[in-house]
Amino acid sequence: MKSPAIFPITIEEESPSLSTSLPSTKPSKEKPFERTYQLDVDLHAWMIIDPYYTWVDTPPFSWIAMLLNNLIQGTLIFYLYYIIETKQSPLLPINLSLPLALIAIFVMTIFSTGDFFQSIFILIYLLGFNYQKKRERFRFTEDGELVTGIQLSWVLFYVFIGLIPKVVIGMLHYIVGLSYILHSTDNESLFLNALSVMFITDLDNIGFALFANKNINKFIEEMPGYNEERIAKKGLLMRTLWKLIHEFGKITIVIIYLLSAFFYGCKDRLF
Repeated sequence: MKSPAIFPITIEEESPSLSTSLPSTKPSKEKPFERTYQLDVDLHAWMIIDPYYTWVDTPPFSWIAMLLNNLIQGTLIFYLYYIIETKQSPLLPINLSLPLALIAIFVMTIFSTGDFFQSIFILIYLLGFNYQKKRERFRFTEDGELVTGIQLSWVLFYVFIGLIPKVVIGMLHYIVGLSYILHSTDNESLFLNALSVMFITDLDNIGFALFANKNINKFIEEMPGYNEERIAKKGLLMRTLWKLIHEFGKITIVIIYLLSAFFYGCKDRLF
């Protein structure tokens, strides 16, 4: 779709002369460079669109990859908790650099809150679909708008298999992973432990790269996104969730970071 011209020229067929429509001198209220939010190209996006992309006539198998991802991530988080309980090292020992510990808490907070906001956006995306009983391949208009819909049964199946475990695993990963990092005995082990904890969050991307169809990356990228203009036409719940991300996202990160630094023992080193 071509973008509209900045100075549009209109041609009237009834008159032989050309009339040029100049832009108004009043400031425009439009936001031509407004950011559009797309689905992330990952395992969750693949599971959402899988039955309506390549597997219309056969059962979708993305849910198997999702279950394996949840099982592996959950097992690794439980193993981190087991290490913390058996190792019995002090939390934030005195020989551990406090600035490095604060940086580790900040990075973990950014990753975890970003993952949580991604879950909210996935929910927004699911609420924006048209629901239909029949499963058929996705079709789009010339403007890129989705013509067909999605089955409510598949949405509920994804919520219980993908979205809810994603939120629960994300919360456990932040709590247990941060505790595991701050139980490090020295600065070198803190750095290595932080890398190992971050690896767990990337397992869904690894699973997507291993199991997904090669052409599905481009298809997900071409799925219609959301901006302020599209959200304004949607229901109250979608608009509320959108405002929650955009108006309270940054302050939420700051609050979680300060609370984490306080409860994980940094207060004892600072004061």
